[in-house]
Amino acid sequence: MKKLLLTFIAVAGIFVAVAAQETTSASANDSLKQRLDSLENSLNSLHAKEEKRTEDEKLEKIWRRKKYTVIGFVNQTLENKDSESKYKSKFGVTLQKGKTFSLHKKPIAKMVKIGLDWTFVDLNFAKYKDGNGISINLPSEDDFYGNDDDDDYGYGDAVDLDLGVMQLEYGMGFGPSVQVTPFYYLGKGLEHIKAYTYFHVTPSYSLIIETTDDETNLNHGYCTFFNFGIGLSYKVISLGFEHRWGEGKYNMADLSDEETITSGFKFDDKQKFSTKSSRFFVRFNF
Repeated sequence: MKKLLLTFIAVAGIFVAVAAQETTSASANDSLKQRLDSLENSLNSLHAKEEKRTEDEKLEKIWRRKKYTVIGFVNQTLENKDSESKYKSKFGVTLQKGKTFSLHKKPIAKMVKIGLDWTFVDLNFAKYKDGNGISINLPSEDDFYGNDDDDDYGYGDAVDLDLGVMQLEYGMGFGPSVQVTPFYYLGKGLEHIKAYTYFHVTPSYSLIIETTDDETNLNHGYCTFFNFGIGLSYKVISLGFEHRWGEGKYNMADLSDEETITSGFKFDDKQKFSTKSSRFFVRFNF
């Protein structure tokens, strides 16, 4: 009986030892698994942060250029609303400088940015096909110093300057713009291709020299222009097209009038002019 009891105790001890060993082993496995899971989560977090940093750097390279300089060729028409005369440009040029202010920090869907453009320099010049030049009778030397032999002072020979019809404007444009990177998710450098469009309101000072037959008028005044443009850019350079239109009332002085030449400009009359332009341009982004 005693031997049987000892045998039972020994077997029970073995079972207890085995169970304890299995419990310790399971606890160790659980602890190791928790550590591995924690390490995996840390690695995933670091990987996500690195991907975000790389993505932010990529977006910064795409959208960092906010200033622009524009050089373009102008095809323009000018209409005198009062005399109903129309002119088509022989050649024209434009120079613009400005900056785009983003209305939100990050692009929408990583592809779209809405901004507000400020074109602080908008110069436009056009020389028209029509016009016979300007003919001015300048006072002779005797008119200034006197002529004892002749009390009836006259004017010297006419001076012909081939100015024809020209127009010059300086303005500042304001308005919204939208830029899109349609190939952003394709990568391989295509993410730097942008399509953009804008609409600007451009208050301007306008100057027109208008020669018709033997009469030459100097016209100047305020004019509001509207600019709608589209373009395609890759990094620094872009190509685009703009339609521009506006009209205003101009003060007028007759440069062919001898009294105007001798006594100074007198802007008494007003004329209404309408201008329409097509501008093809190259834009440099900085």
